[in-house]
Amino acid sequence: MTDPTPPPVADRIRVRTDLIASMRAEAARSDGQVGIVLAGAIAAAGFIATTWPPTHLPTVVAVLWWVGMGTAAGGITALGLSLFPAVPPRRPVAPPAAVFHCWDVLAAADAGVLGDALDRTPTAVAAADRQTHTLAAILAAKWHGNRIGLALLGTAMILLAATGITGLATS
Repeated sequence: MTDPTPPPVADRIRVRTDLIASMRAEAARSDGQVGIVLAGAIAAAGFIATTWPPTHLPTVVAVLWWVGMGTAAGGITALGLSLFPAVPPRRPVAPPAAVFHCWDVLAAADAGVLGDALDRTPTAVAAADRQTHTLAAILAAKWHGNRIGLALLGTAMILLAATGITGLATS
């Protein structure tokens, strides 16, 4: 039988702060890896577009080229969006009742009530719960964008390779 009393607040905060730190580190790793793939994809697409334009290709091969480049552009866009900061847009609203996000800090400071807003922020456990949930949602969106972008880039590689093979076969 388990004890119904929750663990001490310090233990509860430690679990949440460990999760937050882990998710932030994972987001940083993901962004670093995606940044490298994105730079390579942009360079490769630019190289292909400038050294192997579809203007002199047979129609079938040119269609494959355009579909491949369009798919590459979709993959580059998806990866770029996954790197985009997941900070909610700042909206001009009344000073926040509590502080949960950087925009809340700025809005409260602009209104001259930052100290009061910080004092009204729920317990550290509640604030950490909200931050943990927010970071989990951001990370899930990043991973979703990464999966889409990598799938599109993989498809583009296959299409552009097929373009090359078909182009050689028709030459």
